[in-house]
Formats: sequence, C-alpha cells, structure tokens
Amino acid sequence: MSFCVEEESDIGYLDMIMGSYFGEIEVIRSCPRLFSVKASVDSDFLMLTKQIFELYLVDDYPEIYEEMEKVAILRQEKISVAEKICIETIRET
Repeated sequence: MSFCVEEESDIGYLDMIMGSYFGEIEVIRSCPRLFSVKASVDSDFLMLTKQIFELYLVDDYPEIYEEMEKVAILRQEKISVAEKICIETIRET
C-alpha cells in the first residue's frame, strides 16, 4: 500500500508504505491540515478523530503517543526547512 501526499495539486510529495501514518502533526499540535492525501493504489485507512486519538492513544499507550509527538516535531521541522528552500529558490528565479 502506498499513497502520495499532496498539497492542492496532483504532484506527489511523499510515498508511504503499509503501516505508515499521517496527520499526527495536525492532531497533536491542534493546527489546520497541512496536506491532502490521494491514494495511488487501492488502500485501506483507519481514521481517528482527535477525541478518539486522545482518549485511547494518549491514555492507554502513552509511550506510542510520545514517539508520535517526536515524529510530529521532526516532520514539522522538515516541512519548515523545505518551505524556506522553496521560497529561496523562487526568489532566485
């Protein structure tokens, strides 16, 4: 299973494999959605609301939640760096 993460276009930014997750930045940091997702192959997804995510994951599996928090921070930092590079590249052209 793989899919592409996109931002208002059909350009794939990232292919993910079975067992991957996305959307944790928005849920953990309570911010607006950063990307849209479009499956490139038939896929099954499990969608959790913020309420369910916090009710079960945070309370019952705090070690997994802590790891997801770390991943969310790293991903958000990478997104910020990529945005800066894009802006600099556009300014140079």
